[in-house]
Amino acid sequence: MKIQYQIQEEDFYTYQVFTASQSKRVQRQRSRSKLLLLVMCALGMWVFYFENAGMTFYFAGVFLVVLLGYGRYFSWRFRKHYRAHIKEYYSGRFGLEETLVLEDDVVISTNKLGESRLNISEFEKISETRSHLFLHMSTGNTLIIPTHGDGVEVLKHKLVDKGVKVEPCFDWKF
Repeated sequence: MKIQYQIQEEDFYTYQVFTASQSKRVQRQRSRSKLLLLVMCALGMWVFYFENAGMTFYFAGVFLVVLLGYGRYFSWRFRKHYRAHIKEYYSGRFGLEETLVLEDDVVISTNKLGESRLNISEFEKISETRSHLFLHMSTGNTLIIPTHGDGVEVLKHKLVDKGVKVEPCFDWKF
């Protein structure tokens, strides 16, 4: 079985954002930053409560803005960061033809850079979103496969038959 596809900038971006949204470290960073800002605003309200009512209302307003809008700001900031990161480090790989060949116990990945033979037993799981399959390996590497190509569903089913777990993430969002 053979699949050919091209990896574009949007594919790398989707993978980076998906990985960040699944990361416990990023989730902790997000909640810690929000909590720190809320504590600082509450402290500002308490300090100015007796002396300056205008500043108390200012900090109360900032508190509400942080409480309601920090999630959007955090997502926007991370998206901007990942766009810049991808353009800097992966721009040479945009549009390259990728070929995956599934043989008995290996997946052969070929592109302009070379050829890799990947043992199917080293695939930990397949994360499936609406637009991509992410094949996670035990070494930490991941194959990014856009699902709009021909034969992707057949590849997924053959990998499942070989014992690779599928983790559906159709309702995923960052």
